[in-house]
Amino acid sequence: MELVMLKKLTVLVCAAAMCMLPAAAEKAVSIDAAVAKTAAGLASKLERGTKVVIIDISAPTEDAAAYVVDQLTYELVRDGSLIVVDRASIGAIKKELNFQMSGEVSDESAQSIGQMLGAEAIVTGSLSEHGAEYRLAIKSVSVQTSAIRYLENTQVVLDARLSALVGKKTGTEAAVAAVGTAAKGVADFSSRVFFSSINPLFGVGSFIQKDFDGGRKVLFWEIASGVVVYWGTSNMDKGEDNGEVIAGIGVVMAVATVAYSIVRPWLFQRDPAVARAMDRINVSTPDVQSVAFSLSFDLP
Repeated sequence: MELVMLKKLTVLVCAAAMCMLPAAAEKAVSIDAAVAKTAAGLASKLERGTKVVIIDISAPTEDAAAYVVDQLTYELVRDGSLIVVDRASIGAIKKELNFQMSGEVSDESAQSIGQMLGAEAIVTGSLSEHGAEYRLAIKSVSVQTSAIRYLENTQVVLDARLSALVGKKTGTEAAVAAVGTAAKGVADFSSRVFFSSINPLFGVGSFIQKDFDGGRKVLFWEIASGVVVYWGTSNMDKGEDNGEVIAGIGVVMAVATVAYSIVRPWLFQRDPAVARAMDRINVSTPDVQSVAFSLSFDLP
């Protein structure tokens, strides 16, 4: 019985070990290390002296693709086992064969290009995103037989160099940017609270905020509403019937202007659509002494 249990335990341990091996093999490395590993693999798999040409590497950006091509060329030339065919004529050949300069080239198209360049083997590949990491996949195909001579997939870590090539931020850079954005948001909120609180005082907040258009509007309509209120109260003192109506209009104008002055700092350089809507106000009042008294203003 104990012997049977020991055998089962041994089998379980071996199975666990087998499951852990792929995880260890898939450890992500830098882009330079991945390219160097690929170059060493190509040199060991292809016969010494084989003429190879790197046809196409697809990547999220042109910079990333060019970097992989240049680094792979450098590593192969430095190794010296293979003869690397110059890529200078690839662009002209692609154009002649009506191939797109950007995007992935099919194996058949790559073989045609390789044959025209006198290469014996072609190298194609891709750098693609896989979760939080990237994968560099490189393949070498025989020009004559179409047989796959080499195939390699390598997990690549998103470090500072690769993030610059693919236009993405590393985890640390993203965290720093998030903190900076949050701090900027807090500072922006605090400043808008301050400007909004003092803006009813003749648009001072908007002027400090360098929103001169908003400041002038608040200043103008506060003065205008004060004049209308004064006009109405003067007529009331004189016993005229329209005094209360005019004074009421002035009060409404003053309240609307104060409300606008409080809201304006929150709209400046933030929400142009809402700001434009706030800047278009049309108010009409009833007839006064059989004269259509209409107050209409547009603050573009």
